[in-house]
Amino acid sequence: MNKYPSDFSEQENISLKFQLQHIIIDAHNHPDLKNLSTMLELCQYLARIGKSRTFYLNDHLIHQL
Repeated sequence: MNKYPSDFSEQENISLKFQLQHIIIDAHNHPDLKNLSTMLELCQYLARIGKSRTFYLNDHLIHQL
């Protein structure tokens, strides 16, 4: 994962790690998530189901790529 360390605070880096782990767990439990193949699709899906605020750091990560 390419990102600049200064783009995220130390706390955000920790939170991002946990958010990504939760998304991986959700992907195993939700058929819709299994069909996504890009981070953009993931962010769009999270926005559509109202979880983009829960996983807000993923959106920020996308904009840094």
